Parts: sequence; C-alpha cells; structure tokens
Amino acid sequence: MKSPSEVPTFKTKVTQSVDHRAFARVPCAAITDPAVNPMTLKVLSGYCMFTSKKGNITFVGQLRIAAEVGVGQSTVSRHVNRLYGLGYLAKARRPPGKWGTAQTHRVFWYPVKNKKQRELEIEDAIDADKQDADAPPVPI
Repeated sequence: MKSPSEVPTFKTKVTQSVDHRAFARVPCAAITDPAVNPMTLKVLSGYCMFTSKKGNITFVGQLRIAAEVGVGQSTVSRHVNRLYGLGYLAKARRPPGKWGTAQTHRVFWYPVKNKKQRELEIEDAIDADKQDADAPPVPI
C-alpha cells in the first residue's frame, strides 16, 4: 500500500462558466405594443435570452429570469401571466428526452391569442428544435 505522499494527485483547473450571450432576439411587435409595459418587456427579454435558435423554445425557469432581470420571482410570475394574456408567451409541453422542473415556454414574434393556433405553432417549433439538435454541425 502506498503512503499518502506517494499517491498521485491530479490538479484540475477549475474555470468559471463563460456567458456567451451577447444579445437577445426580442419580438418587435412587443416593443411597439402599448399594452406591453417596460417591466413586462424586460421579463420577455429575459426569456428571449434563453430561446432556441429555430423554434423560440426556452426551458429556463422563473427564478433564473428573476435573477437575470433583477426582480423577484413573484414579479416575473405576474408579468409572465400578462405575456400569456397578450399572446407573446405560451406554455409548451416538454419534448421527449428533456428533463427538469422548469416550465417550457414558446416566445411568439407577434401576439397569438387563438389557442388552437398557439398549439400548432408550438408543435412546429418543437419539431424544428428537434431537427436542429439532430442535424450535424454546419462548417463555417
């Protein structure tokens, strides 16, 4: 048996994760909509920071949005409900293979208030995200 001084140790460099988000794609309709107040737009922008490239699906939770935007979770919850009513945000089912406790959301580029139309667009967005995840990387 080796003594503790003879046992090799491995030094691993611990690095902090780097945030690569430089900007967020925010719906122009929400920016110009008089029904969207500044805090509601800020919460929507928080969700837009985490949306997927093709389907505008996000798995981020309200606590993370609250931390990013600098408000409490109850404020985020209140404005999320407002965004549901205005048609810029909708709940989506979590696709197979994804896990976690955060609600899945879909951000719309224009207000979609018709429930049937929302469901169709959410299904299309989830399919687009699935195809994007399965596709090989494109060389630049």
